[in-house]
Amino acid sequence: MKRIIFLLFLTLFIAMSVRSEEAVSPSANTTISSAYPNEFMESTRNIMDGKHWRLSAVFAPMTFEQERGSGGAAQPRWGFQAGGHVHYCFDAVPGLSLSSGLTLAGYFYNLNDGTWEVHSHHVALQIPIRVQYEYKFNDNWAVFGYAGPKFDVGLSAKTDRELGSYGVDTEDYYSSKNTYNAQYRLNFMFGFAGGVRFWDLYVSLGGDFGLNRIYKNDNFNDHTHQFILTLGYYLPWAW
Repeated sequence: MKRIIFLLFLTLFIAMSVRSEEAVSPSANTTISSAYPNEFMESTRNIMDGKHWRLSAVFAPMTFEQERGSGGAAQPRWGFQAGGHVHYCFDAVPGLSLSSGLTLAGYFYNLNDGTWEVHSHHVALQIPIRVQYEYKFNDNWAVFGYAGPKFDVGLSAKTDRELGSYGVDTEDYYSSKNTYNAQYRLNFMFGFAGGVRFWDLYVSLGGDFGLNRIYKNDNFNDHTHQFILTLGYYLPWAW
């Protein structure tokens, strides 16, 4: 986790420290434009003139996931998300955009109460589809909100339980051998969030709520909910 956070801030530092003494003219063979501010906090507001597409890198250093059902709420798993998004900006409604992308998410839960030692994790690929609206106060400051579905595709979900000399019991929720607590890999969710953008950096807080039950066992009616604090950076290119 510490290495991921270090690499994120290193990447943002390098991207924001790039300087250009002269404007670079685009070649005749490309329609991609780039913006490298001469001053550290100079806005890249003109990058979207006549352009529709942008990219952003996202990292969620503080997230948690919780299962809720008829039996109450399970112990939440804490974790992170990291990935990239592509944004399409509409001309007809300034500030309105449609975004999607791919993120890798990992959630973890550890317990050691002196008797039981439990380690649980859930790793998934997530594909969000969001409609976003941004209101600009000026060239550098803006607030925004988004809403839309997200597809959570499970890669691994396991719990290891150790009770002293009895050894370790491992439960694989995606294993075909698990006939009691087996889970579906695909979780369909709907979420929303709000945030603030300063220059090309932004932060948002929101959540995604599972619409389908996650267990194949009809006796369980659990759904997964996720709450996410996200840091993002718009890359200095558009086309």
